[in-house]
Amino acid sequence: MTIGDVIPRACQRPQPKPMHQNSRGRAFVPGERAPRLRWAVAAIVMGLLTLPVQSASAQKPPGLGYSFPPVVEIGKTTEVKLGGFDWTPDCEWFSHDEHVQLAVLGLPGDYHVPPPPYWFGPRASNPAMPIPREVDARWNVAATATPGLVRWQVANANGSSGTAMLLLSQDRECLESRSRDFPQRLLELPIAVSGRLSRLTEVDRYVFRSDRQGLITVELWARRLGSDFLPTIQVRDHAGSLIVDVADSQGLEVPFSFPVEAGEEYALSLHDVDFRGDRAYVYRLALRYGPNVDCMLPAAGQRGIVQSIEFVGVGIATRANRLESIRQDVQIPADPSRDQFLYALQTPFGSVSVTIPISDFVENRLTTGPNPSAERAEGAGAEVTSVTVAAAREQAIRESAQPIPMQIPSAMTRRLWRPHEEHRYQLTLEKDQYYSVDLQSRAIGGRLDVALRILGPDGQTVAEGDDSGGTTDAQLEFRAANSGLHTCIVRSVGAHRGDLDEIYRLAVARPQPDFALTIPQQLNLSVGGQVELPVQASRSGGIDSEIMLTVVGLPEGVTAEGELKIAAGKTETKVLLKAAADSAVVARPISVRGTAAAGEQVRDHGGSAGAAGNLSPRRPGDSRVARSMLAMTMPAPFEIHVVDRERQHDVHRGTTFLAELEIERKAGFQGELRLEMSAQQDRYRQGTRGPIVLLPPGADKAVYPCFLPEWLGTDLTRRIVIHGVGIVNDPRGTPRHLTRAAGSRITMIMEGALLKLNIPGTEFIAAPGAAFEVPVIVARSAKLPLPVTIALDVPEELRGSMRADPLELGPGEDRGNLRIATSDDPRLEGPWSLRIVATALQDGRWPVVSESAVSVNYQR
Repeated sequence: MTIGDVIPRACQRPQPKPMHQNSRGRAFVPGERAPRLRWAVAAIVMGLLTLPVQSASAQKPPGLGYSFPPVVEIGKTTEVKLGGFDWTPDCEWFSHDEHVQLAVLGLPGDYHVPPPPYWFGPRASNPAMPIPREVDARWNVAATATPGLVRWQVANANGSSGTAMLLLSQDRECLESRSRDFPQRLLELPIAVSGRLSRLTEVDRYVFRSDRQGLITVELWARRLGSDFLPTIQVRDHAGSLIVDVADSQGLEVPFSFPVEAGEEYALSLHDVDFRGDRAYVYRLALRYGPNVDCMLPAAGQRGIVQSIEFVGVGIATRANRLESIRQDVQIPADPSRDQFLYALQTPFGSVSVTIPISDFVENRLTTGPNPSAERAEGAGAEVTSVTVAAAREQAIRESAQPIPMQIPSAMTRRLWRPHEEHRYQLTLEKDQYYSVDLQSRAIGGRLDVALRILGPDGQTVAEGDDSGGTTDAQLEFRAANSGLHTCIVRSVGAHRGDLDEIYRLAVARPQPDFALTIPQQLNLSVGGQVELPVQASRSGGIDSEIMLTVVGLPEGVTAEGELKIAAGKTETKVLLKAAADSAVVARPISVRGTAAAGEQVRDHGGSAGAAGNLSPRRPGDSRVARSMLAMTMPAPFEIHVVDRERQHDVHRGTTFLAELEIERKAGFQGELRLEMSAQQDRYRQGTRGPIVLLPPGADKAVYPCFLPEWLGTDLTRRIVIHGVGIVNDPRGTPRHLTRAAGSRITMIMEGALLKLNIPGTEFIAAPGAAFEVPVIVARSAKLPLPVTIALDVPEELRGSMRADPLELGPGEDRGNLRIATSDDPRLEGPWSLRIVATALQDGRWPVVSESAVSVNYQR
C-alpha cells in the first residue's frame, strides 16, 4: 500500500481548551440523569444551516460557522479567527455589506475536534456537530457603516456556503479571558464581552462592580450570530443571593434589567440550558447602566401628530424591580423621508434613547392600563400594584369579548391578558379588492407567538396566517370574495402570563399594486454547463402585468439566455444561465432586478434570497439578503472507495485503525491527493478523529488512519466520513482544489485497550518555582511489547512557565517518575488539573494512547 506523508500533529489527540478559557462542571457518566435531549435537534439544525445537502459521493462545498470575535467595532480593523467546514486553500471570501471588507491572512489550520469532557451513555450516540477548521482573517469596517448584523460567505470550485453573521458595534468591546475556573472581572461599564461556550458543561462567569445605584441592562447576542444554544443567565449579589435567573428556552434573546446598589459587586454566569458546548457557540454579552424599554403602545407613531405613547420596561415608572409603564406625549416628525427617529424618554434613572417607528397609518391603542394613574400627567408613572393590575386585567378581558371596528388603513396595538384569549376586529371589505393584514409581536418587542384568521360574512374562514418569514409573527394578503363585514381574529398560540410586554400590533391596509422577487441564495454552475435560476414573484394589490428581469453581476463567460421576464399573471420563471467552456472558475454575488407597470406607474425592485445565519430573527427581512452567490464549479476527476465498504472492523480502544482505500482516477488525472476528515460526521465524536493524509501522484491505494480514544464504549459502532481533495487547473490555468466524498463510511467497533496509564495518588502540592515528581505506572497488553513515552501536556496559559522532559519506559519497564518543573510565576498559584499522556507507536508511527489527570495545588 502507498501512503504519503501524514501532516505532523494530525494523528495526535486534540489539545484540550486551555483551562483559563472556561469555567466548567463535570460531564455526565452512565447512570446519571442527563439533561433534556435537544442535542440531536440542534445538530440537525446547525447542519442544515451551514452544510449544503448532497449525496454520499457528491462534491463537498465549503460551509461557514463563525467569526471569533463575532463582533467588530465600526471604523476599525480587527483581526479574527474564522471557523468553517471543508475549506480548501483556494476559497473566495465575500462580505454582503460594501462598508465591510474581509481579508483572509492564511490557510486553514488543523481540525478543532471538541475537547473533553464528553457525554457518555445514551447521549454518546447523538449526531455530531460539524468539526471546524480556522483561518486568520481581518475585518476592515468603514466609519460610515451602520451598527447591526451583516453577512459573509465563502465559495470555491465545489460550490458555496450559506451565509454567516457578523455584528458591527459602536460600543466598547472586549474579549473573554479567564484563568481556569475563575470568573473574569469586567472593570468598567458599559462594556460588551465576546466569548464562547466551547465545551460541554462550560459555565462562563463574570464579576463587576456597580459605581451607581439604579438599573443595569443585559443583552445577549448568540442565536442572532448563528450560535445554536439556548442561554441561561444568572446574576448574584455580593452575598451570593440569586437576583436574576433567566432561562431563554425559546431563544428570544430579550434584554433584561435588574437593580443594583452603588459600590456593590455582582457575579453573572452564562451557560446553555442543557450545558451543551461547541467551538461555534460564540456570543456577545453587553452590560450597560439604565433601564431597557421593552415595547410601546402604540408600537409606532403616526406621522406629524402628537402621539400619547405608553412605554414598558423594568422600573421605568417607580424604580421597582418589575415591569412598569409610563405614558408620555411625543411629537412624531412629519418628514416623509423618515421611517423612525430617536426619542429621549425621561425616566427616574435619567434619559433613555428609544427608537420610535413612524407610520402613515392611524395608530390606535386599546389598553386598560395596569397603570391608569399615568394618564393624569405627561411622564408621570404611578406605582403599579397587584390590585390595579388584576382590576385592569379583568376589565380588559371583559372588553375583549366585544368585536372592535377597524378603519382601513389603520393599526391597533393591544395586550393579550390571558391564555386562549382571542381579540376580534370588524373589517368592512369590498368584493374583489385586495387586503393585507400584518400582525406583529416579536418585531415590536412583544413576547407573544401570534396567529390570525379572517372570517367572511358567513362566518367561514377565508384566510389564515401564522409564522411568517422565519419569525413567530404573521402576515397575509387575500382577495375578498364577497362584500360585507369580515372578522379578523387575533390570538396567541403559545403560553403567556399576561405581562405588560405581551402586546401585538395589528395593521390592516389596501396594498398598492406591486411585486417582490425571490431568488435562491446559492447557485452552482459547472464550467461549460448550464443551470436554471428560478425567480419567483409575489404579486400584491392585484398587479398582474409582466415583469421584465435583468441579471446583474454575472462573471465573464456566463450569459443569461432566453426571454428574461415573468409573463403577465404568472408568478415564476426560470432564467437559463450558460457558462462558456473556457470560463474561469470563480464565484460572484449576483442579483436580479424586475420592472413592471402598475397602472400609470412603474415598479422597479431587486430580488432577495432567504439567508442562513440568524437563528432568532425579529422580522422577515432579518433572514434575507439582496444577492445570490453564483459559484462556478468543476467535477472532481477521482473517486474514493473504502475497501469492504461499511463492514465494521474490530479495533482496540486507544489505538489507530488503518482503513484501506482504493483511488479511482478519471479523465487522465494523476496528480497529488489529500484525504481529509469531513466536517459533518455521523455520531458524537468523543475525541475520535482522523488526520490530513497526502498521497503522491498516481497513487491508487492508500490507508487512512483513524484514532479511537481509550474511553470509547464497546456498545456502539464508530464511523468516520472522509473526502478527497485534488488540484486541477481550470480553463484559465488557475489551480483549483476539487473535493469528492468517499463512497462509504469507515466503520469500527471497539475492543479492550492495549495500554493503560495509572497515577497512584492524583493530588499534589507544590510551590511555584519548585519541581516535583509524579509517579506513573503503565499496563500493556501482550500485543503491545513496545516502549512507552510519558509526557506532560502543558496548559497553554502556562507554556514557558512549566516544563517536563518526556519519560521513556522500555518494553520491560512499567514504572517511573515524571519530573515537572516550574518557574516562579504568580499565575501558577492555586489549583491546576494537568493532563499526562502515555504514547506507544505501532510500526514506529501509529499512536496507541492512554492518559490520566493529576490535580496540583501550587502554594507559597
